[in-house]
This record gives sequence, structure tokens and C-alpha cells, in this order.
Amino acid sequence: GPPMSMPAASASEPTSVQVPWLAYVVVGSLFFLLGVVGLGVTAAFTIYSVLIGGLLLSIAGALQLFNAVFARPIRIALVQFVCGVLYLAAGIFAVLDPGRASMVLTLLLAISLIVTGLSRVLLAFMHRRLLTWLAMVVGGGITLLVGVYLLRRWPWDSAWVIGLLFAIDLMSQGLAWILLGFHLRGARRMGAIPKSPPPQ
Repeated sequence: GPPMSMPAASASEPTSVQVPWLAYVVVGSLFFLLGVVGLGVTAAFTIYSVLIGGLLLSIAGALQLFNAVFARPIRIALVQFVCGVLYLAAGIFAVLDPGRASMVLTLLLAISLIVTGLSRVLLAFMHRRLLTWLAMVVGGGITLLVGVYLLRRWPWDSAWVIGLLFAIDLMSQGLAWILLGFHLRGARRMGAIPKSPPPQ
């Protein structure tokens, strides 16, 4: 009857090991500290991030080329082959010459910020009846100005822009982990989340 089915259902549910809340705080603090260090050595962070990106692109390109050998029909194989060659070429370029690669990435970033900022401003004016249209204009304008600033300073600022963004990303990820850890601590103290997995 029903009493027999209840234990079976609960026994079939997977039980996961609870990660201590302090672990999230420690990992988040390490991320945040790395980001703070990165703010002081943005040039090194730029080279590091471009090298990592180049390695990942190279691996992705090699996998795409390998997949192209077995892909059918032939037109799909050709598309995958061309994509693999482009990925591999971009990855090798980034690994062999990270300085120039960072210049290309900074230029692409500046152009994308300008396009994004302009589109947000235009979209805001097209939807002036919304209460948030002015905030959209301000946000789009700031994005546009940052893009124009980077474009006007290009290529001289290419040595630090990517590293600065990488450092800020590490800091924001660190803060997110820290906040998650303290949220879990509060939830477990209030009993919303069990402190240990239920007995099997």
C-alpha cells in the first residue's frame, strides 16, 4: 500500500554530500584576492588570459578537424574543416604572439562595445513609453563611451584592457562565491537546508 511506496521513493532519491559553507567563502576569497592582484599586474593578466584562450581555441580547432574527418554529408565536413582551421589558426596565433592577439581582441572589444551601446540607445528611444527607457539610454551611452575610449586609445591600451577585465571577472566571481557561502550558512542555521545528508 502507500506506506510501503514512500520509503522506496525516498531511498531512490540521490543523496549528495553537502559542501561546507566555509569552503565557498574560502574559494571566493581566493578568487577575489587573485583579482585584486590582477589589478596590479594587468599586463601579465592580459598575456595569461590570451595564452589560455589560445590554448582552448587550438584544442577546439583540433577537435573540429578530427570531427570533420568522420562528418557526413561532405558539405558538413567541409564546414567543420574550415571552422577547425580558423579556430586552430587563431589559437596558434594567440599562443605564439599574445601581444598582437591582445591588440586584435581589444579592437574587437571596442567595436562590439560601440555597436552594443548604439543599439541600446536606439532601442531605448524606440521604447520611450517604458519607465526604464532613460536608464537604458544612460547604460547604452556609458557602453558606447567606453568603446569609443578604447578605440581612440587603441593599440596603446591593449596591454592592460584584457587583463583588467579578467581581474574584474575574478573579483566578481569571488564575491559571488562568498555571498553563496554566507547564504548557505544562514539557510542551514535556519533549517531550510539540512546540515548533513539524510541517512540511507
